Amino acid sequence: MRNVDGLATACYKAGAKKGNKIGFLLGNQPDYLIAYYAAIKLGMIIILINPLCMVREMREIQEDVQLKYLVAGNESANKSGVLSATSRPRIYVSGDNKEI
Repeated sequence: MRNVDGLATACYKAGAKKGNKIGFLLGNQPDYLIAYYAAIKLGMIIILINPLCMVREMREIQEDVQLKYLVAGNESANKSGVLSATSRPRIYVSGDNKEI
């Protein structure tokens, strides 16, 4: 629970709030659960994205949903760079503890 509380606090300080849309581009890993419960704690709307989706699909999801934040696994982080600069969400890479 400490990890969940820490992540929720960090997200809140970064401007995340209730109703913001956050995308999860994560595989089956512990970071998924931590990010999930932190987002729930803040009242965010979670959008699950298949990490095997194509770049074209990733663009369509962003256009349709207008994500404010995106949490991506290391293996999926390169797909997040193709998102439109005008509506690009803040992107966090799981395992690196950094924003790109």
